Amino acid sequence: MEDKLKRVAGTLEYGPLLQGWELKMQVGAIFCFIFFAAFLLWLAFTEEEMEAAVVMFAIGALAMVGCAIGSLVNLIKHHRYRKAIGRWMQDAVPYTVFAEKVDEDGIEYRWEHPSPGVRIVVRFRYQGRRITRFSGAGRNGLNTREGYYPGWKKYCDREIDILYSPKYDQVIVLKNSER
Repeated sequence: MEDKLKRVAGTLEYGPLLQGWELKMQVGAIFCFIFFAAFLLWLAFTEEEMEAAVVMFAIGALAMVGCAIGSLVNLIKHHRYRKAIGRWMQDAVPYTVFAEKVDEDGIEYRWEHPSPGVRIVVRFRYQGRRITRFSGAGRNGLNTREGYYPGWKKYCDREIDILYSPKYDQVIVLKNSER
């Protein structure tokens, strides 16, 4: 199963798939947040002279715990995402399709991705039926701001390899598309 997932770059609906060092960085971030929160709590309880310092350290510790929880939620969500891709790959049909750039997000101030994101579309035929899929959870065109990701730029306006799961109606983008 893990060998198959190593070939996956992401899916059009959910975006990129974190692999290898990216997952290790998430786990490392969780431990760093927890360690820093424990350190701030230790400082808060050892500080006797200034009540403002105690409050400041306690608030900082709570912020670090919040960041750790956010990273943990992201890791759990990503684990479920990997399991879903494994299910989708069971009945997947391989295709080589042309991916077109639909739109570029001019918003460069997003904290997640500092560079502007791109939204792509793929079109192909499955059992005589024409299928069009946009990147993002919104399947009906441009009425959503989801689906913009800077990593899609390398797939724009060229042929890419995908897997299509007819049972789940999902498109999986493969890494070997990075020609």
